[in-house]
Amino acid sequence: MTIQELGLFPLSAVLLPTMLVPLNVFEPRYLSLLSDIGGADGRFGVVLLRRGSEVGPSDPDYGQARSSVGPTARILDMRPAKNHANEPCQILIVGEERFRVSDWLADNPYPRAAVQAWPEESATANNLAVLSDQVSAVRSELDRLNDVIQRMGQSLGPLPETDHDVTIASYQLCAAAPLQAHDKQRLLESPGVDDRLCLLRSLVSDLRRLFEMQLDLG
Repeated sequence: MTIQELGLFPLSAVLLPTMLVPLNVFEPRYLSLLSDIGGADGRFGVVLLRRGSEVGPSDPDYGQARSSVGPTARILDMRPAKNHANEPCQILIVGEERFRVSDWLADNPYPRAAVQAWPEESATANNLAVLSDQVSAVRSELDRLNDVIQRMGQSLGPLPETDHDVTIASYQLCAAAPLQAHDKQRLLESPGVDDRLCLLRSLVSDLRRLFEMQLDLG
């Protein structure tokens, strides 16, 4: 599988494929990254920063500080449209294909890595119906969780209309679930849609039961 060099933007949150995220970019090294990839419509990689600050000095212990799996991010919008050196800007990115880090490279001038694409396991005609049922089951579990959260005086808000493509739908539901970053990273690293939906349903169910216990004790 082809290995390519990719500039990286470590974050303390997980970017998932299909997920839209706005970012304020002001640190010089990341402004340099945007300049090098051509600004608007350019692509870079996003990895979870397991510890430290997302704009702080790099931790030399990459294996612990940064996740080795992430998605590429494409810039949908940039303001100002033409970025100048050291001029802060706002960008809107969307998560795309997953990759695995093969080798960490020097942060010069920004984080970089040699990466390999990590394609999703394709859904077959034989298991498409099963996966569609799993999507429905996860939606139901999220609805049940939302009912409990509403009893606590909060709300998840409306769930997204999921895509007919079960892979895209799985990521849309992962993004909608109120989970911690390490759990969303586990979902991102699931080999395929079946594993991801099973794990997501289990995580959401566990969270619902935890909130129910808190309500009972309260």
